[in-house]
Amino acid sequence: MYQSLCTSPLPARTLIMKCLGRKFRDVLHKLIKEDKFFTEAEQDAFEHIDPVVIREALAERGIVNGESVDPEVPDSDSFIQQVLNDAEQISHDEQRIADEAFAGEHLIPRESTYEIDGRRFVVDSVNLDFGKVSLQDITFRNATGFPIFRSESIEFMRRLVEISEAQRIAELPTEPTVAEPKPELHNFRITDDHLGEGGAKAKFRMNMDAINLLKELEFDGRQATLEEQAVLSQYVGWGGLADAFDETKDNWKNEFAELYATLSLEEYAAARSSTLNAHYTNPTVIKAIYEAVGNMSFETGNILEPAMGVGNFFGCLPESMQNSKRYGVELDSVTGRIAKQLYPKADITVAGFETTDRQDFFDLAIGNVPFGQGEVSTSVSG
Repeated sequence: MYQSLCTSPLPARTLIMKCLGRKFRDVLHKLIKEDKFFTEAEQDAFEHIDPVVIREALAERGIVNGESVDPEVPDSDSFIQQVLNDAEQISHDEQRIADEAFAGEHLIPRESTYEIDGRRFVVDSVNLDFGKVSLQDITFRNATGFPIFRSESIEFMRRLVEISEAQRIAELPTEPTVAEPKPELHNFRITDDHLGEGGAKAKFRMNMDAINLLKELEFDGRQATLEEQAVLSQYVGWGGLADAFDETKDNWKNEFAELYATLSLEEYAAARSSTLNAHYTNPTVIKAIYEAVGNMSFETGNILEPAMGVGNFFGCLPESMQNSKRYGVELDSVTGRIAKQLYPKADITVAGFETTDRQDFFDLAIGNVPFGQGEVSTSVSG
């Protein structure tokens, strides 16, 4: 059919599809999909097709730029009529296959029943050639008289089945929503007497690991696991690490860049200002202090750590004092937020102690705050 058009090496199917309008492209697509559009001889000849010749041939048939300029073309042109007839036959064959599959599952004579307009029907017979279903009214199966039949299309029955299935699913009991149990909270227990020990660079890395984990936990909105608490407990503050904040120190430039990029402006300023006094007490010293407290006959009560850091005094609380209620105050935001992750059962306030109302309430105030020449002004009178 198309040998006279074959003079260039472009894909014939693509060219013809582009040259035809949407209506013709749709039917051609079905033919091409089934490999029923061309004979084998024609397919072999399509290795050399000239798109210009194809466009000119289509223009002669009244199809320009993919649109029919003559509404009578589909009726008068034998070529287009053949295309449409072939497409219609393919569509009919595909529909027949789909109808057979549907009928085999949902339209079984004398077995499949459906409710239509408030009456009950059983499938009597199916005519695939005409796409029809004969239904017998069985609403009054035992009543005397002539049986009542009605005829519906297979497509009508298909929609009826889809609606019935949707209603059945909608009526299924929904599974009760069970809230996920909240993870059990655990206060961290310090068991390593060498916690936080190391050189300046090692302490910097421990601090950064803890800060990065803290921000991850806060982003996820969750509480640290026991394993994560072990990482957070390594945070030792910035006392003695002033070099990490000095951008002129060549051997600290990488640490400076990492620290500056990780902390917010407020967090960075607070951390930098703490390099003179943020020194956390090691477990050995804390245990000695608790031993002295125990010698004073203290066993349980309200314990306050007024400048708690990350709460090492809470982590070293002796077993004999575990029934005590713990209250902590920490000025630095990052440090206080780490303390909250380490000791979720404690009552911790992240603020200056002078802003809190925690006075005349505690049985024991404990800590090891740094001492220096700096003066602290307060409006609180004792």
